[in-house]
Amino acid sequence: MKKNAYFFTLIFLLTPFFIFSKLQFECLALDENNNFLFYSIEDGITTETFAENTLFYGKIYNDTPDVQTVSFRPDHIVYNKNSECVFIQNRFGIFAYIQNENAIKALPNIPNFLSGEEYSIYDLCKITISPNGRYLLYKKAVSPTRADIFMYDLASSQSTMIISSADRCPGEIVAKWSADSKYFIYQKNNKVYYFSIANYSQNRQLDESWRFIADIKLSNGEWTGDNRFIWADKEAIWECDTVSFAAKSIYSNYLQQGKAIASLPYSFRQQSHNFFYFPQSSQMLLVRNNGAAMLFNPNAPLENNSYLQLDTNIRVEKAEINQNGNGAVLLKILENGTFQKKLFLIKDKNFIAYSNNHGKINDFTLDNETLLISTSENAIALNLDTNETLWEITQKDIKKILPITTGHLLFGKDIAWLRNHDNTLQPMFLCSAPAGGLSDSGTPIVITSKENIYEINKNTYMLTQLSSYPETIIEVPQNSKGRLLTREIKKSFYHNVVCFKETSSGKQIDIIKEGKLNYTLYQPEIKGDLHFKAGEKYEIALIFDCLQSAEGIFEIIEALKRYKIKANFFLNGDFIRNSPNLTKEISLQDAEICNLFDSNINFSGATYTIDKNFIQQGLSCAEENYFSVTGKNFAPYWHSPLFIYNTSIVQYGLDCGYKFVSYQLDSMDWIDKNDRKVNSKFYMNNEKLILRLFQNLKPSQTVLFSTGFNGIERDEWLFKDIDTILCEMQRSGYTFSYVSGILNRYRK
Repeated sequence: MKKNAYFFTLIFLLTPFFIFSKLQFECLALDENNNFLFYSIEDGITTETFAENTLFYGKIYNDTPDVQTVSFRPDHIVYNKNSECVFIQNRFGIFAYIQNENAIKALPNIPNFLSGEEYSIYDLCKITISPNGRYLLYKKAVSPTRADIFMYDLASSQSTMIISSADRCPGEIVAKWSADSKYFIYQKNNKVYYFSIANYSQNRQLDESWRFIADIKLSNGEWTGDNRFIWADKEAIWECDTVSFAAKSIYSNYLQQGKAIASLPYSFRQQSHNFFYFPQSSQMLLVRNNGAAMLFNPNAPLENNSYLQLDTNIRVEKAEINQNGNGAVLLKILENGTFQKKLFLIKDKNFIAYSNNHGKINDFTLDNETLLISTSENAIALNLDTNETLWEITQKDIKKILPITTGHLLFGKDIAWLRNHDNTLQPMFLCSAPAGGLSDSGTPIVITSKENIYEINKNTYMLTQLSSYPETIIEVPQNSKGRLLTREIKKSFYHNVVCFKETSSGKQIDIIKEGKLNYTLYQPEIKGDLHFKAGEKYEIALIFDCLQSAEGIFEIIEALKRYKIKANFFLNGDFIRNSPNLTKEISLQDAEICNLFDSNINFSGATYTIDKNFIQQGLSCAEENYFSVTGKNFAPYWHSPLFIYNTSIVQYGLDCGYKFVSYQLDSMDWIDKNDRKVNSKFYMNNEKLILRLFQNLKPSQTVLFSTGFNGIERDEWLFKDIDTILCEMQRSGYTFSYVSGILNRYRK
């Protein structure tokens, strides 16, 4: 069929829009030789960087499909100079762009999406490559909170499980390698351990209990250039060199966790503080959320250190410093209901706001003295030492820039470009799936959002730009032998799978295998309850209580946005007065905002007379505070502080126009580890809390979570794992409602 200029009107615009949390497939094309093309949609999950569609190409040989991924969204990118390979990790697998072959290849013998491996719908456990380019480390989830660590030999293409049941830590790196590639550090049970490559190769690895290093998070430690591991904890900066590993292990009962090399200006908390160490310059960055980021020099007076103020709505997303002590910090800011980014340069030990008039900041990469800045409108290379702009390219939607031997890889919305040394751009490969079809030779053809048409090499997956549209384009999933179709799957984290149905026999061949998790989800079977309606069996409401402090709000909103989940926030007057900015941000979310009284008063005490006037004043005061900050009213629902109530209290609330909301499942994330009355029986770490949560979760429940520290002492805070909880809830088939919906449908 001859194509006009509007031929590729984006197929995705013609696709019905769904709100779901599962992966969905749509068929594009099938030719007479059984070459096919289809793509995936991820409408239930929000990503901030790359488009959510992935393109697949293949052919059916003798009833056997051969499927390949032909677009490579770089959720995580690693460049190894020794091998001159760019490793691209995304939700569908791990791929390598090999420079000297100018080709992308899926790494063999690593389980991936096309082999039926788990498709990850939330943050990846980020792979890491040994500096010598020999080994790749990746994780395979075995529970919502646990994962096995595998070591992949890039020379032999063999993969071996080397560590069982490590902390899953989604969004964080699997391990951290020493500069000489002889050791790496990994996290398990919120502790870090070392792993010796030499001992492993000689089959004399010490038992894990003998390889303990420190009681910290992996993200709060880093290797120095001379193979010392350095970290922040409690009141000090600590270090341990590789020579001391064996001695420390043998005498662990008698030695401290390491050698203290510097005192900290405040007590460092693993759960709420962050430590960055930059080996090239030996610089340190201390981050205290809801406080400040500080360039810390232990040898200088405290007042001489530079600070960057961090409000409750700001987090440090990334920081890098070069050998000259210059670098950059990328902030993630919750503002006007959405997340934005702001870049600060580090120059002469000071923070300087970077002003870019061309577009929104997406990311940066530090390449020695060169700062590579990617924005929504352009890509910029800035010499940090001289402030000179080395080059600039006007190109929309550049998400990340990666320096490689042949130039720079610019990862855009649809295409990865190579910036050559003469500042020209060359299309390389697809990052996401635009509209597409098949040429008359069976070659995949795609068109980008700029209406440029490309041919995909079936062997290398590299792009060739075409000067004109091919004479014939196949864009229907049907031929004379059969057709592509999708088959719905009810008990899977896929919405459907792609099949080929043969016309003559009616036989169906699955092209995509049903995805299987490596562990069992918690999916209750509900029978015989008249309150449940068809399609509503797995509906729940999440309640987040906001009492005094604002810790956790940023992470909770971020996770809710990621999964497009409705939620319910109950705000009291203390929270509104203490955190007006976050109160406003909460009011701008897809949430039902309810009244939690003026203060966290114990209604069972003898201090107050709990009568109608008292309840009315407490509700009214919180209500007025909320309106003064947001210009909005609470939804007409409330619950008493600590959920202490009786029939009179419930009626007093009704008289004020507020319906009482109770909870059916308490996450128990509010229990103080030092509370002797409850500690021994009810205090649990996050892993146990999550396990208990899913064991007791049932449809139609209101599920209670806490926010803030609120004077409570815990080793872990459940809101730090809210991403994991929401992901597993969606995987288990739960949908989310406001409390109003739950009350109306199930609490009659």
